[in-house]
Amino acid sequence: HNSSGTYQLPATRQLQARLCRNGQLPAHRIFASSNNMTRLTNIRIWFLFSVAVNAQIPCQDDSSCPANSTCLKNEGQCSNPFERGCLRTILGEKYVIRTCSSDDGDGESELGLSCRPNALDYPEIRLLSQNWEEPMFFAWILQIMLSEVANVPVTIETDDKASFYDRTMHWDYAKRSYDYDALRAANEAPQNDCRGVEGPCAHVMSEVWSGQRQAWRDAVEEELIEPVGTNGRIAAYNWYIPKFVADEDPTLVSYYGLSGEKNRRRLAQRFKRPINWMQYCQDISSDQCQTQDETALRAPQDAVEEASYFWGNSDHPTFRGYFKATGENDCDANPTNCTGHIVNYECEQSTFVVQQAHWLNISVTSSGPEANGAGGYGSHFVGQLWQAANATNSSVMVYFADTNPFQLKFKGTPFEFQRVLLPDPTAECLNNRVSQADRCSPDPMDRVGSPMGSCNAEVLSLKKYVVGSLRENTFLQTDANRSPAYDMIRAMEISTLDMLSIMERWQQEQSDERYYGSREAVCHWVANNIDDLKSKMVPPTYPRNLQVQTFYDGPQAALVYVALVLGGTALLAVLTCFGLTWVWKKRKVIVYAQPEFLSLILTGLSMVAISAILHATPPS
Repeated sequence: HNSSGTYQLPATRQLQARLCRNGQLPAHRIFASSNNMTRLTNIRIWFLFSVAVNAQIPCQDDSSCPANSTCLKNEGQCSNPFERGCLRTILGEKYVIRTCSSDDGDGESELGLSCRPNALDYPEIRLLSQNWEEPMFFAWILQIMLSEVANVPVTIETDDKASFYDRTMHWDYAKRSYDYDALRAANEAPQNDCRGVEGPCAHVMSEVWSGQRQAWRDAVEEELIEPVGTNGRIAAYNWYIPKFVADEDPTLVSYYGLSGEKNRRRLAQRFKRPINWMQYCQDISSDQCQTQDETALRAPQDAVEEASYFWGNSDHPTFRGYFKATGENDCDANPTNCTGHIVNYECEQSTFVVQQAHWLNISVTSSGPEANGAGGYGSHFVGQLWQAANATNSSVMVYFADTNPFQLKFKGTPFEFQRVLLPDPTAECLNNRVSQADRCSPDPMDRVGSPMGSCNAEVLSLKKYVVGSLRENTFLQTDANRSPAYDMIRAMEISTLDMLSIMERWQQEQSDERYYGSREAVCHWVANNIDDLKSKMVPPTYPRNLQVQTFYDGPQAALVYVALVLGGTALLAVLTCFGLTWVWKKRKVIVYAQPEFLSLILTGLSMVAISAILHATPPS
C-alpha cells in the first residue's frame, strides 16, 4: 500500500502489466500479493491459460549451439540444422532440398538457399499442430514426406510458428486441442487454399481421442470432414500414481481404496497441490528468488518460465517444483469439502476425471489454471508436474495417456507409473460420457454428467480428420497436374511403438530445456524408416519432377538428325528433277506432261523438304 491506501505492483510487475496491455507479453499471468495486507491478501489476474513454448536457443557464436547448428548473427539464435531438409541432412544429396511453402518467402536465408520453388504448382497443405507432442510429431513427419519426397508445400497451423523447418527452431503449442473452426475455414476456402484466409486454417487434424466422438459424428454429418480414419496409434487415458506411493499404500491402486468419505482426509493429506515457478517466488521464496535455494536456482526470466511447474534437466533442474497443502486440502476447516489433488487435462481434451471422481465418490479435484472452473492443466504441464513430483519426492496423482514419453523415462524407478484401477468400460458407459460442451461448462452439474458414464477410459484407435472438400478439389485436377497430398495424408499412419521410439530418443537427446532435440528425434526416425514410409504413402507415378524438354534434346533427339538428312536428301532430289526437267523440256514426254504442271509439283515437294529441314534445325 502507498500513502493513499492503493496497492502498487512492484516495478517489474508494472512493466509486465504494461507489456501485456500493449500486446507485447502474451499468455502471461500477473500476480500482485502482499504478506502484510489484511483486506486484500492475493490479487490474481489471469490473462490466458495456454502459453507458447519458445524453442529458440540464443547464441553469440557457433560454440553456443547444438551439433550441426550455427549461430545466426543477424538474429542471435542458433540455426535449425534441418532447415534445407531432414532427409538431405541425414542421408545426403541424393535427396533434394525441400519445397518452399508460404512461410519461406523467397527461400533465402543467412545460410543460403533453404528451399526450392514449388515448380509443379501443387496446392499448399496446412496441418493442425494441436497442443501436445504426439500430433506435433505426426504433423512434422507428414510435412517431411510431403515437402521432401512428394514436392508438396506444407505449413503447420498454430497461433504462431511450429514448422519443422523453422529457421530458429521455434515451437508453439496451439491454444486449442481441437480447432474445428480451423478445419471449417479450410473446407470453405476457395480450392481449399489457406494462404488467403485470415485466422486459423488447416486441412488435417492428426490426432483425435474418444472424447470427440459426438463432435466427429456431427462434423461428418455437416460434411466438414470425411469419415474419420485411423492415425495408426492405439492408446487410452488412465489415472496414475507413482510406484513408491503404491508401495506405501497399496489401497490407492484401486477405486475401492479411494472412494468414500472415510478416505477423504487421507487423500487430502497425501496429494498436495502444485504451484508454478512465479507463485513459488511470490509466495514461498523469502526474497522472490533473487538468491538460489534448494527449489529454484534463480527467478523465472519470461512468461513461459513463470507458468512452468518444473524447468530444466531432470538431474539438475533450475526449478524443482513445489507442492503445498492449500485450503482445499484442509479437512479441519472443510471436513466435507476438502480434497486431494489430481492433475487433470483441460476440458477440450478427452478427460472424464470430473465425472469419474464425482460418481465414484473419490475426493480429488484438479486445481489447474483453466478458466472455466474445471481446473485443468495444459498438456505440456502434466509432464512437468510428474517431473516436479519426482524431483521433490512428492505424492502425485495424474490423468495421463498410457503412451506418454515419461512412462519410458521413469520405468524401473520409484516414480514408475502405477495405473489406478477404475470400473471397466462398457458400451452403456461409453454412451453416457459427458460431452465436450458439458466438460467445458461453467456449471459444475453439467461437468459431472451421468453416473452411468463414470467407468475407466477404453482403449481405442486414435483418429485423424481430413476436411471434406479436399478430396473433391484434388480429383478435379487432371492426372498430370494432380497433387499426391490427399492420398499420402490418408495413407499416413504411425504406430504406437513407432511414436514411443521417437519419444524415447527425444528424451535421450533432449539437450536443452526448450525441445531442440524433438526435431532430431523425428528426423532420425523418418530417415531410418524412409523406404517403408515411401512404400506405404507415396502413390504410383510419384514423386514427379518438372523437366522442361524440347524436341531437340532427350530421347527424340535422334529423330531430329534423321529429319535433317531426309529433308536434305529430298531437297537435293527435287532440285535435280527441276534441273532435268529444264534440260529435257523439249522432249515429247516432258512436253506431254506439261512442264508447268511438273514445276508446280516439284515446287510443292521442295517446300515439304525445306520445311522438314527448318523444323529439325534447333532455333538460335
